[in-house]
Amino acid sequence: KKNKTIYTDATCDYTIIPPEKPEDITTNSSSNQYFYGWFVDPDFQTPLLESTKFQNGGEIYGKWIAVYPDSFRYTVKNGKVTITGFSKLLDILVIPSCLGFYPVVRIDREAFSHETTIHTVIFCDGIQEIGGFYNCRSIEKIEIPNSVTSIGDSAFKDCTSLNSITIPNSVKSIGDDAFWGCTSLNSITIPNSVKSIGDDAFWGCTSLNSITIPNSVKSIGDDAFWGC
Repeated sequence: KKNKTIYTDATCDYTIIPPEKPEDITTNSSSNQYFYGWFVDPDFQTPLLESTKFQNGGEIYGKWIAVYPDSFRYTVKNGKVTITGFSKLLDILVIPSCLGFYPVVRIDREAFSHETTIHTVIFCDGIQEIGGFYNCRSIEKIEIPNSVTSIGDSAFKDCTSLNSITIPNSVKSIGDDAFWGCTSLNSITIPNSVKSIGDDAFWGCTSLNSITIPNSVKSIGDDAFWGC
């Protein structure tokens, strides 16, 4: 939606400062929307950047993503949620930080496996262990928050469209087969927090041409980079 109209002098340069991020599910657990960002077109194809220039006027648009918390299947143990599945087909999947007033801390290893419609996965802050996207071959983008401490076994195994990922400094372990067969993955930086890389973690990542392994890593599993 257009926020406001401003009038400018064509001979001057102006800096557009977007409004602060609106309330969404990351600030209000009862909200069913996630604020995805500001764009300069109504089709949400071109994000607003610091370098964006407007010619002869322009508008900015805010994009929200529906979250559908009632469509998640999950279990609760000791007041903490493990997501076990989802009943909707979505292009952009937002994993909320709370379900049923309980914090989400873990994604089960079979939760979303073999889904073919998901292109982007966004994890809200608070989630600690990620798994469950085995053979999701349409996933291209993943956003991982600083709360995540473990990328579980087979978490993104065979996600053949995933070409890059940023692992935050909170992650301590990368599980067995975590990125097995991610044939489009071309570079990755492992942060100083990681202590272990599991067996076959990057097995068959045939496009991988750059990797940084910090001194914090104490163990690298069998065949971790086989076929790269």
